[in-house]
Amino acid sequence: MVAALILVSAMTGCASATDAASGPRPGDRVDPERMAAVAADAGATADEIVEAGVAVDADRSGDGALLVTYSVSGDDDEGLSQAAWRLYDAHGDPAATGDAGDTSEGAAQASVVGSDRGFLLTPASGRRQHLASDGESTDVRSVPDPLTTRPGDVLLGGTFEGELDGESGLGYRSDPGLLFHAGPSTDDGFQGRALAPDGTQWYASLAADPEDTTMPVYRADGDRWVPVAPMAPPPGAVGVGSSLTATDSWTAIPVLRWNDPGETGEEADGAEFVGVAVRSATAPDDATWELREPELSSSGGPGGTWDQVELLPLDDNAVLLLADAVAPHLLDLATGRAAPFREPGAGDGWSYEVGSDGIYATHPGHADARFTADRGETWERLPH
Repeated sequence: MVAALILVSAMTGCASATDAASGPRPGDRVDPERMAAVAADAGATADEIVEAGVAVDADRSGDGALLVTYSVSGDDDEGLSQAAWRLYDAHGDPAATGDAGDTSEGAAQASVVGSDRGFLLTPASGRRQHLASDGESTDVRSVPDPLTTRPGDVLLGGTFEGELDGESGLGYRSDPGLLFHAGPSTDDGFQGRALAPDGTQWYASLAADPEDTTMPVYRADGDRWVPVAPMAPPPGAVGVGSSLTATDSWTAIPVLRWNDPGETGEEADGAEFVGVAVRSATAPDDATWELREPELSSSGGPGGTWDQVELLPLDDNAVLLLADAVAPHLLDLATGRAAPFREPGAGDGWSYEVGSDGIYATHPGHADARFTADRGETWERLPH
């Protein structure tokens, strides 16, 4: 990655970020009345859900096939909401469509993880499925015993529903296609897990003393956790263990400082960004953490506080920093330098996921997903 944090690669037929910001092409805006009508129809077909719905997740498989999931819901969080998926071939032509579950509260959302073998589909309800690039669907099997993570494995949200003590991460292995305990299990102080591309798993916890802001951190070694140097934030600051992130080169934890409630005794109102604590993945276990304090641009941000912050790994050094308080930034963990991330359109509300080949973006007001292979320099609108 170059020093500017943006790796530019040629993409045929992609609109520039500025072109995308000028407004959606016809058909991209959501039709709330049509979507609500389809959502309320318990007999709606998968094709109807896709056509009326808004894209919520997408990824590609190793052979270039694209899987996009869609959701339809009413004007509020009450009532039936339904999800469906559509598979597109490497040329962008529809290849298969299917149901992806429903919910009676909130929006029905199905997620997808691409791999060389196809896709892992987590529906809004029902069992996870493996979708091949030709649309063939099979249930994903699970194994009862914990497995040591390895390169290519993925940590999924939630924990494995098994008999292990403590919380065991839920792992997915595309070959041969199974869910497993991403052991070892964790203790009651669990804050977050992260899995580096090389298969090394990391775990952040809470200190035993509630007044102690030092954050214990561990790396997995077979079936046990090995402690590394704890992350000691600056005075008055805390680490966001739930946002623990790992690349093959770095382990990183965002650091925030909660606003002083003053003499009122009331709860602190929000937080401010201090920086990102990092340690080299190859450093000795007793190596101390370093604090990166990037300068972030406030332009374009939706406002608010730093209550939520997320780091999405892009490569060994780069992450996409997301928070309510500022517009997204590309952050280099090695140098601490940051650059604004060019979003696919004007206004806030975009959500991002890092897929197998780039960054995918969705928006509740846009029916179609967006994709960038060059970290926001150019965006393309995905088929729908």
